[in-house]
Amino acid sequence: MKYSQLIALPILLTALTVSADPGFSPLPVDLWQVQSKEGDVLRLGADGDCLRVDLDFDVRDEVLHGHVTVKQATARVLLRKPLKLAPDQRRIIFEAAGIRKTIEKNSYLQLLPLVRDAEGEILLYEPYPMPHLLAGGERWTQWSTRYLYGAEAGGATQSIFLAEGNGNAWPDGDLEFLGFEVQLRPDKFGRCQHTLTLGAIEFGGMVIPYRDPFVYADALAKTAGDYRFAAEVAGQFQGPVLRQVAQEFRFDPALVSKGRQRLTIPLGPDGNYWIRYQVNDSAGKVVGGNTLRYIVEQNASTTALRPVSTTEPPVLGCMRINAERHVGGVYATAEPLAVDLRLFAKGAAALTVEWRLMPYGFATELAKGAETVSFDGRPFRDLVITPPADPERDAYRLAITVKRDGQVIDSAEYVLGRRTDFSQPRNTRQGLLRCRDYVK
Repeated sequence: MKYSQLIALPILLTALTVSADPGFSPLPVDLWQVQSKEGDVLRLGADGDCLRVDLDFDVRDEVLHGHVTVKQATARVLLRKPLKLAPDQRRIIFEAAGIRKTIEKNSYLQLLPLVRDAEGEILLYEPYPMPHLLAGGERWTQWSTRYLYGAEAGGATQSIFLAEGNGNAWPDGDLEFLGFEVQLRPDKFGRCQHTLTLGAIEFGGMVIPYRDPFVYADALAKTAGDYRFAAEVAGQFQGPVLRQVAQEFRFDPALVSKGRQRLTIPLGPDGNYWIRYQVNDSAGKVVGGNTLRYIVEQNASTTALRPVSTTEPPVLGCMRINAERHVGGVYATAEPLAVDLRLFAKGAAALTVEWRLMPYGFATELAKGAETVSFDGRPFRDLVITPPADPERDAYRLAITVKRDGQVIDSAEYVLGRRTDFSQPRNTRQGLLRCRDYVK
């Protein structure tokens, strides 16, 4: 692609002290220069420790993308001095906010890393979100190219890279990292303004080393303020807590770079882990959270995690469910569903517990209850919730909400059930009974 205009920035040769092993900050701004077409404007600036790219394009071109014609405008943000990649650096990894990689109208805005080979051929690599928590969208995300020598079946390279020049459409010899191409595909011609923010850039190998899961702050908070992120890690579903972490952070949507803070959940050796995390604002109100299963592979650490004491206050919320009995939520056949709930005061004189029992597969309310627990100066109190069980049903969900002065400070949905006695027939069931004639 040819450009009719080269916009130069003042050169500061002594600033280029970055290293390609493993990566570098995009600042100062003088590291970069802009290539754009006449009528298009790209302005570079600093946003905290990030590079801000303000673009004002005059969209007037159409290109064929696969079998679809799209409106497109492009420009390039290039390093003044390209970085030579070492033989084991075969992947470009970078942080960015503002990227919109969807097929919806007026929503495609992308940064494509540029690599030049020994023959002078330029390769434009398609980036994909790295597997961290809540990746993708316009918020901060870590992106990575495919393996630079990757190809699809039959040797095609669609969705991996596009080649530019008169070469063989393949990376040959020594490779250099040049910078990025900005691609905008709106739904109409004319002027279009957007902003991209670029964070740290690094280079990886064919296999990316294990990294503990993390999430960027702007994925957890939307309004300005102080927040607390807390997480619990278990080695089995609803099992004993093996690790708990907490971190406070400040967020301001007006400063994009503030959303780049990483909140990390350190895990243990290879295996399966169940993570529960929660975000509270400065007033203690729950503003977000989730539970997920995470598989660890090729972690260099082999130190097993030890269970956290059940008398130690949780960093996430204020309750522990079945921490010592019926761990995991499994009860014997016909055993009462007695759920042990340990409530921690954390400065409260009293807390109110509300619960709802539901079938495992439906949201139908089977039973509910509420109780206020006074601590009388004690650090925690134990409460037993015994919801009624149906002889014809073994699996349930128990939704528990804890309130302090009417405000929700903790909530959880606990799966529980009795071991099914398969020697006994079921007499009732939900849904239409399928007879032999119906099936035929």
